[in-house]
Amino acid sequence: MNQAICKRKSDPRILQKLWTVINNIRLQKQVANVERIVRSMVREYDIKSSEVEDQLQFGVEDELIVAYKAVSQKGSNAGLEQDGFRISSFEEVNEQEKPDHDWYCYDCHKGGEVLDCSECWRVYHEGCIHEELGDEPFVCSICKDVKKQTRMKRKELNKLLTFTVVRLKDKSKELHFFCGADQGLNRFVFFYMDLNMMQEKANNRKYKYLEQFYADALTILHNIFICYGDNGILPHLARVMIRDCKYDLDEIRQCKDCYFHSNAKPKDWFCQPCRPRHELVFAKQKGFSYWPAKVIKILPEGYDVRFFGSQHQRAVIPENNIKPIGTNQKSLALKRTMGFTKAMKELSRHQELLEQMGDQDEADDQSNGENDVDDDQDKDEPIEKMPKVHHKKFHKKRHSEQTSVSSSLKSNNRCSSLGQFEDNHMVTSSEDKVNTDHNTSNASLRSYKKLALGVRLPTKSTQTEASNFDFLDISSLLPNEPSSVACTGEPGKCECEVKNNRLMRELVEKLERKHQQDKKDALDELEKRLWKESSEEQQKALNRAMTSQQREIDRIQNQMEKLKEEHAEELKQLSIKHKKEISLAKKKQWCYHCEEEAMYHCCWNTSYCSIKCQQDHWHTEHKRMCRRKRN
Repeated sequence: MNQAICKRKSDPRILQKLWTVINNIRLQKQVANVERIVRSMVREYDIKSSEVEDQLQFGVEDELIVAYKAVSQKGSNAGLEQDGFRISSFEEVNEQEKPDHDWYCYDCHKGGEVLDCSECWRVYHEGCIHEELGDEPFVCSICKDVKKQTRMKRKELNKLLTFTVVRLKDKSKELHFFCGADQGLNRFVFFYMDLNMMQEKANNRKYKYLEQFYADALTILHNIFICYGDNGILPHLARVMIRDCKYDLDEIRQCKDCYFHSNAKPKDWFCQPCRPRHELVFAKQKGFSYWPAKVIKILPEGYDVRFFGSQHQRAVIPENNIKPIGTNQKSLALKRTMGFTKAMKELSRHQELLEQMGDQDEADDQSNGENDVDDDQDKDEPIEKMPKVHHKKFHKKRHSEQTSVSSSLKSNNRCSSLGQFEDNHMVTSSEDKVNTDHNTSNASLRSYKKLALGVRLPTKSTQTEASNFDFLDISSLLPNEPSSVACTGEPGKCECEVKNNRLMRELVEKLERKHQQDKKDALDELEKRLWKESSEEQQKALNRAMTSQQREIDRIQNQMEKLKEEHAEELKQLSIKHKKEISLAKKKQWCYHCEEEAMYHCCWNTSYCSIKCQQDHWHTEHKRMCRRKRN
């Protein structure tokens, strides 16, 4: 039966403040009693006195604060014995027996009555467990997630997690090492973890599951929330780190090859094929034309694709804007820009590597080579197949033409050999035999020419779209007809079939070289034409921009001229108004004492606005200077 146990009651954040207050009081050579501690906590941190007393008592019960009897040496209570409090020393902490489980809930990061996990050090409140508890021993969700998953090879897994932890360290440098022993925070942390330790574990191949890595990241979040609360810079960085970690781990689960290539960045990294293979489509984003892309995964709201090209951007495209890669490009109204040409080259390279990977897979299936053994003798994780894109014409048979051509060639070889064998047994003289052999060889060679002329070879035409093909005239590639063919005519010794096969191989090799050369020439010509068109478009755009800019400059200049005229007219009006106001001011008399408009005249240059001003000025100075005649 699972039973909850109360391990710690105190709040770590308030307890850290109590430590600071107790330390400051003791530095003043005073006893840290309840009254001084409560007064300082209320004044500095605005915490209620009842809460301070409760947390102080909880700290003593949790053995994080030590209560003792002390005699005061200062103040009115000097010489009296009183209750004091101090912080437990490191020696006392080390002497305490370390428990087997954490003190704080792994979900809400608070103390109280908690349940111990039977397989790890984590603990949870009963209210934080989102499942029904039975009679079986309690197992936390972290341990259950590890049991459900099948791990991949340890070497490969830790290589991918090395990229992940480097990405996390670049975004959150404060989490490399955050908990210092000088602050006493290690008294709250049961299982210490930081990004440096995670990187060291990945380098030493300690991780067996992705869930172990995610659990270590959650442990960092757990420790930060215990020591610093849920508000502040470090808790925010920890939340961001967990979000990024979860995203990267989901990407690894989706396609580990894509994740490795995007971080390792080998040559042509986006062209490298993955297992399972990604479906290739033309995807259209709003405001852009159709663009070649890989389908990463299928979501309810659309297809998560990543585009070929320079930026390799990623987007979620609705299903109605997805077309199969085999769709006729004329119907898509594509814009042949330089970026699109680069994307198509990247797509062609990707398809070549896919074909090479298919050939390699077939060779591996036929060979009985040794299997790769993992460092810990574990099997690879089974990879789920990529869901197919639902489209009627999406899944085309890539090698149907090649299969039909090869089968027709083989049947023609068998027919040719059978005809030669019958003709050889009908010869009656040596002269007829030579002529018959010569005619048979010529007929066989002409049949090869006829068959080869009917093969539809894929060559990109510079006049049409990139997906269209032309018929290639290969008559010039055929070998010259032999002047004489030696054939014994005896069954089992005829070498015609061997020679025909050799001729066919030579023909196929020449066709392949011719095809590659034509393809290269066509691509070069297409690139030159696109470059020329792009240059012309850029020049036209530059001209349009310059014309528009010139019009804008002319408009601004006209507007400035109008503003200058309006400004000059306004200055003129203000000058006239100023002169009028000055003229009016000169015509008035002003109070000699307060400079208001005067009403009473005293003498030749002295006037006043009121009797009060006159009296004040009279007694101060005007009595000695007044020139008014008095009777």
